[in-house]
Amino acid sequence: MDRISPIFNQLRPSAKVFFDGRLCDTASFQEGSSGHLHLLRSGAIELKGDSGSTCAISEPSIIFIANPFAHSLKPHRLGADIICANISFGNGIDNPILRSFPSSVVIPLSSALSLAPTLEIVFHEASSRHCAKQIALNRLLEYLLVLLFRYVIERQILSESALLGLYDGRLGKAITAIHEHPYKTWSLELLAKQAGMSRTRFADLFKKTVGQTPMDYLTDWRISLAQNLLLAGKPIKHISTSLGYQNPSSFTRVFTKKIGQSPLHWQQINQYRQ
Repeated sequence: MDRISPIFNQLRPSAKVFFDGRLCDTASFQEGSSGHLHLLRSGAIELKGDSGSTCAISEPSIIFIANPFAHSLKPHRLGADIICANISFGNGIDNPILRSFPSSVVIPLSSALSLAPTLEIVFHEASSRHCAKQIALNRLLEYLLVLLFRYVIERQILSESALLGLYDGRLGKAITAIHEHPYKTWSLELLAKQAGMSRTRFADLFKKTVGQTPMDYLTDWRISLAQNLLLAGKPIKHISTSLGYQNPSSFTRVFTKKIGQSPLHWQQINQYRQ
C-alpha cells in the first residue's frame, strides 16, 4: 500500500534553496506562505520558535518547519554550516497532513542513518560550482522530503495525527482510500470496511489515533483539494463533482462552514498566492 504518493500528489511540494554556506549571525524567518527546511552540516545553532521555545542543536541535523511559523536560527560563536530552503505545499492552508506536524521537527542524522546518503549528495552539490547547482539542490531537497515523510511515518515520531494513522495497518487502508478517492460517497460504514473493522471500533481507533472523526478528516481532505482546484481556476461545478458533492450548493455550504468564506470569495482573495 502506497501511503505517501497520494499525499504528495495533492500537496505538490516544491523546494527553493535561498542560502547555503556559513551562518555567522542570527537569521530570522517570519510567518509566510511556505515552510522551511534547514540542513545543519556542521557547527551548532539555537532554534527559537515564535512562542519563545528554544532548542539547542549541536550535531548534523534536519530541521523541518512544515507550516510557515516564525522562527530564528542563532549560530554559536564559531558559526554553522547550513543549507536553508523554502518549502511550498500547494495552497498550504488548512491541510490535515501539514497540521500533523508540530511547529518544528528536528532529526539528528545520527538517528536517521537512512537519510545520510541523500544528505551527503546534497552537501556535496552545495559545496560544488557545477552548472545548474540551484536546480539540482532544489530537486534533491524535494526528494529528501519524500524520504522525510517515509521516516516520520515509519518511525511514528508524531502523536495523534493523520501520519500516525497512516502507519496503522488498518487505519492506513481507510485513510489512503480517502486520499486516493475523495470523490466517493464515503460513509463511516464503508471506511470501516476498508479498514476491516467494525464501525464502532474503527470510529474509536480513528479518533484516538488521528485526533478527529473519520468524516471530519474526509471533509478536511476534500476542502484542501478544493483550495488547490480553486487556485488552479477550476469552476465550482467541476470541483463539487470531482470531490463527491451532490451539487455546487452543497459543496459551497460545506466550504463556507469550514473556511468561513465562500469558495469564490476565498478564490478572489488567494488567487495571487501561487
